[in-house]
Amino acid sequence: PTQPPATTKQQTPKNNMSDDHEPRRRWNRRNSDGAAWGGENSTNNNNTDDHRTRSYYREPVQISAEFRERIAAAARASIVTLTTFSLLVFSGQESLPVAWIGNVFAISVLKPTLGGTFLSARDVFVPMIPVALISWAVSAALSVSSTEVYRIVLPFVVALAAMVVFLCPWPHLTMKNLMLLIFYLVVSNPLSLKNVATEDVSSSIQDIGPFFVPALVGTICIGLLVSLLVHVVMMKFARSTTASRQVLILMRQVSHETNQLLLSLTRYMQSIGKDSDVARQARTLIDYHTRRRSRIIKRLGDYLPAMRTESRLGLSNEGIDIDAIEAFAACAKKQQKHAELVQAATTQTLLGEDYTSKNSHVREVKEIISENLGYVLERLALEYSKSETVFFFINASKEDKEQIIHDLQHSMDEYLQAMRQAIHDAEALLQNNDDASRSTAGPMIRVRVTFLALFSFIHELRDVVSATKVTKDKSDKVAETAIARLLSCLKMKWLWNDISKRRLATKTAVGLSLASLWVSIRYLNGHLAYTH
Repeated sequence: PTQPPATTKQQTPKNNMSDDHEPRRRWNRRNSDGAAWGGENSTNNNNTDDHRTRSYYREPVQISAEFRERIAAAARASIVTLTTFSLLVFSGQESLPVAWIGNVFAISVLKPTLGGTFLSARDVFVPMIPVALISWAVSAALSVSSTEVYRIVLPFVVALAAMVVFLCPWPHLTMKNLMLLIFYLVVSNPLSLKNVATEDVSSSIQDIGPFFVPALVGTICIGLLVSLLVHVVMMKFARSTTASRQVLILMRQVSHETNQLLLSLTRYMQSIGKDSDVARQARTLIDYHTRRRSRIIKRLGDYLPAMRTESRLGLSNEGIDIDAIEAFAACAKKQQKHAELVQAATTQTLLGEDYTSKNSHVREVKEIISENLGYVLERLALEYSKSETVFFFINASKEDKEQIIHDLQHSMDEYLQAMRQAIHDAEALLQNNDDASRSTAGPMIRVRVTFLALFSFIHELRDVVSATKVTKDKSDKVAETAIARLLSCLKMKWLWNDISKRRLATKTAVGLSLASLWVSIRYLNGHLAYTH
């Protein structure tokens, strides 16, 4: 069949629209910041845009750093496991039985820092002694009865113990799963050594009698000591695992992310209304650095207790100022709330703003804001970086600190004046134009939020560096005795009214009582637990 001639196709109008009427296209804010209208300043080279996007894409750096941390954590866990089993298994287990329990506790208390591992080991060791003594007493009481009574009572005893441990409100009873494991091993040990299926198996099991509980505690203590020893050995190397070193690294990372956030915000303010590509990239970087800064601040807060512990033990670096580090962490945490406001104001849109953000009035308002605030914000970011470095990262003289405070305050005053001038000029432009006022309502709200959030962000540092140190009056604090702490723990309400805690305790009690059947029932113990 013959092909029709190549003629221009006539498009059928959609929605009964005329041919000369172009359909309205909804504006996509991902591809522009509303700086241009009618294609002005919005046409670019795709290759150049892709190159710029790749140059600002920093996620692989973060992934590689996290991967290195995971490799280091896996290496420490492997060393701890090898050392623990070497000390417990190869020694013959004559005095230290149940080698696997020592490795379980060693891995459980192992943390990324020396101080964190010490705190975790302390949280295990303090409640372990009373739990072991109570378990020893319960085991001795059950051993007095006959074997048949022991088998019947054991599932109910471990179920009751699970309910008590998980519903106990005492703050020192941490790692409740491990404490319950100690109780189960101690209580079930006398019964598990009786009525074993074959003589060969029974002869191979080492029964140390009443010394099982001290031997079990000794096995656990060896696992705890091995975890601490790994971090102590690492102190001799350049990349030590002390919390004081990690905190200093995290402080520098927070400072770097803050400077990058202010730099991205500066580029955003300088490019809105002029260059959509740069503004779009800057807006993406604002979102990235805000989220990354939040994650680093959380890690910094988690390492502070470990750093204080190392300082009390004399294991921290010499010359480290704990008060300054805590002040920096508190300031960064307060600043993060303002940074999230900046993130929301620059990356989110208000309802209906997609239809108005691209007209000429919005472009003119953004040009006015950029002219008034672009370079003032750049000077403010520079003064902030200098102030943060002087007060938290170097040992500066008193005169230098006073000068830095004066310069930072002067930059804040300039920024505040420029902010008011930008709002005044924008309102003067829109004063007699109702259509422009309606179309610029959303952008003006976002700009005001950004202005105030950034000023509050800088002001948090200003409050910290200008605050005078107030000595704490320790005489007002009354030392709480051990008896008073014990009485306060006894007065605590148990967690029975908490539905989630009660459900967890019930499920654990049922599961542990079922597991004890392999010890209580002779058939399961003799023919399944110990096969021929």
